[in-house]
Amino acid sequence: MIALTVDDDPAMRNFLRRILVKDFGYNVVEAENGLQALGHLEKQSFDVAFVDLFMPIIDGVELLRELRSTPRHDAMAVIVLTAMRDEKVVRDVLQLGVDGFLVKSGEVDRMRARLSRLLMAGTGSTGQAPKPLTRDSAVLVVDQDEDFRHFCMDVFSPRCRVAATDSAAEVLMAGQGVPPDLILIGEDVGVIRPEFMARKLRDLCPPTSTRLVAAVQRDHVRAVKITGLYDHVVSRSFVPDVFLAQFASMFEQTNAMQHVLAVMPSLRSELAKSIEQVMGVMVQAEAWAVASPEEHPDGTVAHVPLDVPERGEALRLTIRIPQATGMLLAERITGSAPADITTEDVASVLQEIANIAGGRLQAKLASAGCVARLGLPVCQAVGAESVVADGDSTVSANLELAVAGQTGSIWVALSSDDDAGGQRAVA
Repeated sequence: MIALTVDDDPAMRNFLRRILVKDFGYNVVEAENGLQALGHLEKQSFDVAFVDLFMPIIDGVELLRELRSTPRHDAMAVIVLTAMRDEKVVRDVLQLGVDGFLVKSGEVDRMRARLSRLLMAGTGSTGQAPKPLTRDSAVLVVDQDEDFRHFCMDVFSPRCRVAATDSAAEVLMAGQGVPPDLILIGEDVGVIRPEFMARKLRDLCPPTSTRLVAAVQRDHVRAVKITGLYDHVVSRSFVPDVFLAQFASMFEQTNAMQHVLAVMPSLRSELAKSIEQVMGVMVQAEAWAVASPEEHPDGTVAHVPLDVPERGEALRLTIRIPQATGMLLAERITGSAPADITTEDVASVLQEIANIAGGRLQAKLASAGCVARLGLPVCQAVGAESVVADGDSTVSANLELAVAGQTGSIWVALSSDDDAGGQRAVA
């Protein structure tokens, strides 16, 4: 689990770090003020944030207002740090939706005990996080809503083993079998209340082996989180990217590509959309996704590096067009006669396409919480070769184009750039 501490007092940050790391096994990220905190929050998600009220540049109240206006941070517990007991301040901060207060004092033991109670109640933490979810992990969805169960089955099945039931009683009667790695509990689980189910599961399932996650309406997230019954509380959604982004920190992510797939499960569709939009704007072409060929013909390829600083790795956006398609696009964009078009013209056109498509993908990744730095595209002529099948490190889309009565094709892929290294020109 990851905690963010926001305080301009380094002694307070050190105090929190010692307890969070030693007693609760947290990873800790520090910020001296609200502005630094927002920078960290743009790059990653946190399970809990400790926020001082009085800081320079952006104070705690301003930071809280920003957090509560951003749905992405709804599931994050917020504990306010203050040296004051002013009733008006407490009332104002409570209206912004916080999970608890830690009053600063010289009594270290009392502060330590209070912090422990807040963490146990506000985040459901037991001091040792369950192992990350992998393809072999088991997820159980418990919800009376059949549509939501099917939705969860669809979004989780590519990432792990998933089962679903509409009955909490059925789960509890299963007794002492091997518990799932994650149990997702809805607001309606049959005759048994979700809170009762969560308490019983705490007795049956070791907290270090099973995550209990509540899926509730957005305006119920804070109230459910404060109960301390769950390891995590997520907002119900039928939008795959939005819903799965709330689970991103739970999945094992061994490389940047897997991180992207976790926060953007519709990656293939986004790649296709990027080309459709670019073709529509640049050459008024219609484009639609089709099955990939078994072999790429001769043509031109552009590689665009995408560095992901948070992961310390790089991705590569690849766009490839056959020779005939390159000539067609160059003719439309440059206005030159076919006989006058050179390979440099085709490369220049593809470079422009790659720049625009890369920028769109970069923006979509940022909106999903994955910050990537876009490099400059490199184009080259290539011969025929077999198409690489999609897998854990590559996602691709193949599109057919219709341009002024003529047809062409374009292939786009995002993959792990295992060979990336050295100097890159970064935009």
